[in-house]
Amino acid sequence: MIGSDVDIVLLVTPPAFRPQHLKASVEAGKHAFAECIAGVDAPGVRSFLKSSELAASRNVGILSGFCWRYHAGARAAQQQILDGAIGDVRTVYATFYRPSFDRHYGGQRKPEWSDLEWQLRDWADFLWLGGDLSIGLSGGHSVDKIAWWLNDEMPVKAVGVGGRQFPGEGNTFDHCQVAYEYADGKRAFLGVRCQNGCHNENADYIIGADGVCTLGRGGAPVIDGRHEWKYSGPLPRMHQVEHEEFIASIRAGKPINDGPRMARTTLMALMGRMAAYTGQEISWEQAMNSQQSLVPTDIDWNTRIELTPPPQPGVTKFS
Repeated sequence: MIGSDVDIVLLVTPPAFRPQHLKASVEAGKHAFAECIAGVDAPGVRSFLKSSELAASRNVGILSGFCWRYHAGARAAQQQILDGAIGDVRTVYATFYRPSFDRHYGGQRKPEWSDLEWQLRDWADFLWLGGDLSIGLSGGHSVDKIAWWLNDEMPVKAVGVGGRQFPGEGNTFDHCQVAYEYADGKRAFLGVRCQNGCHNENADYIIGADGVCTLGRGGAPVIDGRHEWKYSGPLPRMHQVEHEEFIASIRAGKPINDGPRMARTTLMALMGRMAAYTGQEISWEQAMNSQQSLVPTDIDWNTRIELTPPPQPGVTKFS
C-alpha cells in the first residue's frame, strides 16, 4: 500500500503501531490521518514527533484524530475565550465518563487464539496495545481540549489516582483522576471512567476570572458570567470537517501538520497515566525522557506475549 499511488494513508490500528506506521508513511511521502493516540509510551511518542518533524521538512501532511479542534462550536468558544469573554483562565475541569469498552471489544479468549490474536481482538484492555484507553483514546480527547483551552501550554507536573474496579481481561485501569500543574501555578483537572451502569458525561468547564465556559453536556457551548454567550451557529460533523480541511490544505500545497501537537497531547495523557499508575508526582521531563517501552519487538502470530499485572499505585515504579 505504501508503495502504491495513494495520496493519504489512514492510520487507525491500535495505537501501539502508530509510531512505526507514521514513520513508514512519511518516509514514503504519503500524507496521513493518524487516529489518536500517537503512541502508548514515551519512546513511541518521541518517534512520532521525529516523524512529524520530517513530514514538515518534506511538506507532507498529518491530520490528528483529536477531532474536537475541528468542532465549530468548540472553535467559536475558544475564540470567545481568546477575546476575553471569561477573563483570565484560572482552571479547567474536563470529564470523559463513558461505558466500558468491553461492550465493543471484550470477550472471553477462545482456545484456538494465539496471544497476539486474543489481545488484538480485545486491544482496548491491554496496556501495550491501547496505552490504557480510559486516559488515552477517550481521555486523550479531553486532554487535548485542556491543552487547547490553555493555549497549548504543557503542564510541568502531574499527580493522579485511579484503579481497576472490575476484574477481567487485560491490565489497564477503568477510572482515573489527574491534576495537572502549570508553571504559573494554575491547575487543570481530568476525570475519566469506563464503567457500565454509571453516569456518563463528556464535558469541559473552563473557569475564568469573569465567567465559566461549558462545552458538552448535550448542548451548544455556553458562557455564564459577566459576558453571557451561547453558540447558535451550524454544527457540521467535526470528523467530516477535519478531513475536508485536510484535503483542501493538501490541494493548496500547504498540508496541515497536526503531528507535533498530537505528540505533545499524547505525552500529556501518558504523563497522567504514569502519575496514576505509580501514585507519584511525575514531571514533564520525566515523562518525556521515560525509557519504558511497552511494545514487543519482532512479534508474529505465534509470539508468546507475557502480560504485566495491573498497576498498583505506591508499588508500581516509574521507569
